[in-house]
Formats: sequence, structure tokens, C-alpha cells
Amino acid sequence: MIKAFSVSHRGRNNTNRSLLIILGGILTLKDFENRFHLHGNETSKGVIVGSYDLGCLGGALATGPIGSRIGRKRSILLGTTVMMIGAFLQFLAPNFGVMTAGRSDTYSMTSIQ
Repeated sequence: MIKAFSVSHRGRNNTNRSLLIILGGILTLKDFENRFHLHGNETSKGVIVGSYDLGCLGGALATGPIGSRIGRKRSILLGTTVMMIGAFLQFLAPNFGVMTAGRSDTYSMTSIQ
């Protein structure tokens, strides 16, 4: 079902959107809530989910100037590197702030790719 939604979203395969949907399921896990102290704190859950959109907005605004300055191939390499760093931060996030920063960082470069 997740894959079906990601394919139909805007008529293209949008893997990043499906990753956002998958996070919705993770937010309800007790281990996740315990690790980031999210019990009954819907605002903090919203911040974690919303950091995706803020990262995408920042990346979309930065893509033009970055691409013009360093070129297409290097900007794709930069975007991939930044996304890997953000994914690593999310994977090892010890607290709420690092998780939010990692999500924002990961998705800030989706518009370059």
C-alpha cells in the first residue's frame, strides 16, 4: 500500500514521500516514544514530521544557487553526501534535537536529486 501511494503521488515514484509515510508508523512504537520522550506529546511528534518539510523547503531554495556555483554533477554529489550524513544522524540520534536535525538535514537535499 505504501508503494502504491508513492507511485500515484503526483504521477511519479516519490521515494521520499513514502519515507515520510513510514515514519508515521514508527511514531506509534513504544520504543520510539520512550527513546525520545514523546508519550502524549503530539507537538513534538509534529516537529519531527514537519522537519521533513522544512528541510525540503531549505533545500529547494538553496538548489539553484548551489547548482549554479558548483555545477550539476558536484551538486548531486553534495546532495548525496548531505543526505547520508542526515541519515546517519537519524540512525544514531540520542535525543529529540539530533533526530529533528537529522531529518531536516536528510531531506534538505532531495530537490537536488
